[in-house]
Amino acid sequence: MSESYRKPRAPLILYFLLMSIFVFESCGGKKVDKDVMSSLQKYDTYLLNMNADSLAGMFAENGELGQEGQPSISGRGEIRNYLNSFGNEIIILSNSSESETIDSKKDSVIQMGKYSQKIVIHADTIAVTGSFNAVWVPNSGGGYLLRKMIMKPKMQ
Repeated sequence: MSESYRKPRAPLILYFLLMSIFVFESCGGKKVDKDVMSSLQKYDTYLLNMNADSLAGMFAENGELGQEGQPSISGRGEIRNYLNSFGNEIIILSNSSESETIDSKKDSVIQMGKYSQKIVIHADTIAVTGSFNAVWVPNSGGGYLLRKMIMKPKMQ
C-alpha cells in the first residue's frame, strides 16, 4: 500500500517543484525588466540635462557609446570628454525613450527600443527620432550599467 501511495506523490512533488521554478524565473525576469527600465529612465534624465559626468557614470568601465555605421567612443573618460565637447552648442529640449524588447542573457540584458528628441543646434531646432540597442550588465553595487549604447537615427 505504501508503494502505491508514493507513486502519485512523486508527480505531484515534481509538479510543485517545476511550478515554483517557473514562478521564480517569471518574477526574476520582471525585476530585471523593471531595473533596466529604471536605468533607462535615469539615462534619459541625464541626457535631457546633458549631465556628462552622470551619463558617463551610467556606462561600465569598458562601455561604448555610438551611432550605427560610425566608430564607437569607448570608456567612461572618453564618453565624458565627448559629451563635454558639445559645451552649449547643443541644447536638448525634450528626450524620451520607449523600450520595445528586453532580453535577459546569462551575463547581460539586451534592450531595444525607440527614442525621440527635440534639440537646438546652432540656433536651429530639430526633431530627431530613431532606434537604440543597449546592452546592460549588472553593476556590483546593484542595478545595471551600459556595456554598449548604439543609436540609429531615422533619416528624415
